[in-house]
Amino acid sequence: MIENITSGNTGMNSEVKHFVLTPEGNVREFSADVAASVASGQSSLPEYAATRLRYLQIALDQSAENEIRVHAGVACLQFDEKGTFSGAEAPSDENEQVDPFEYDACIQWALRETGSTELVYH
Repeated sequence: MIENITSGNTGMNSEVKHFVLTPEGNVREFSADVAASVASGQSSLPEYAATRLRYLQIALDQSAENEIRVHAGVACLQFDEKGTFSGAEAPSDENEQVDPFEYDACIQWALRETGSTELVYH
């Protein structure tokens, strides 16, 4: 399930997408429900036990004029030995940065269901 938020006074629909970039070079998307459950500690990700992962959150705001605005945020997520989320912080070095290809790939994947046939600038 993808979180859809309708903002009554701006006429924009918003969706928030959650991606983790693994040390093996994979990209994994999480639903808003799973992301919230992991962030709150209600569920864990044992496959990421004792791991620090790069995280990319993408918010898509679509106006009534069918313009899409893309906002992205990057963080590093830390998981304890059981795979429970234990914190997030800014990338600490160059190896933790999201490279341009990963950034563009996640944005294009997030836009895949928008139905936009126009050029996308981000």
